[in-house]
Amino acid sequence: MVCLDISYMGLLHIAMESGVISWGQAKLVHANDTYESNGLDKAPTHKYNAFGDRGDIVGVYCTVKTPAGDYLTEEMSLAEIEAVRKTSKAAFSDKGPWVNHWNEMARKTVVKRASKYWPKASRLDSAIHVLNEEEGVWTEPVMPHKSEEDIREDERKRQQEIMDKVQLLCDEMAQAENMDDLKRYFAEAYRLTSGMKLQQNVQAIYIECKAKLEVASEQTI
Repeated sequence: MVCLDISYMGLLHIAMESGVISWGQAKLVHANDTYESNGLDKAPTHKYNAFGDRGDIVGVYCTVKTPAGDYLTEEMSLAEIEAVRKTSKAAFSDKGPWVNHWNEMARKTVVKRASKYWPKASRLDSAIHVLNEEEGVWTEPVMPHKSEEDIREDERKRQQEIMDKVQLLCDEMAQAENMDDLKRYFAEAYRLTSGMKLQQNVQAIYIECKAKLEVASEQTI
């Protein structure tokens, strides 16, 4: 039987017992903390003084490690947490978990959202379903789980698409018959390679093509 008052730690425990994750945590982030997101597939950097004034709560996150060794992180801002709270039937009552135990409910909220990206387990799904029914919370559509390998493959395909587009634009630069066309192709290739080492190659090709056009222009005068 599923207990209706399952804490965020209870949900993580069910996920671990079901073999969905090997480890997990949910933590609040305060204004005076040092927090740096390292992407969905890595644990964030979170440093704080546990005994000092950490300031107001600004967000919450959940990081888990899958049996395959992948890290999955879900983050929610204070505004996102409040938006979920307002969908609860107890949101505007004078008492209840969101009034008496806001911190715990915020952690539970991010764990439930994070679980949408984990491998599926019927026991965990049942527990979350019962919690949502009891709390009267609107549930978001379930997103398919993506492993670290799938994420890397998607990124590899995205990079390859950029490379193909840039190669085509470089070919267009080499065939450009005037400076206007050359600059247009270069601008697009430069934009696509922003932050990439490949951008240096694009600049070198542009300089070379520009020099050829200038020489050709002088010869026609």
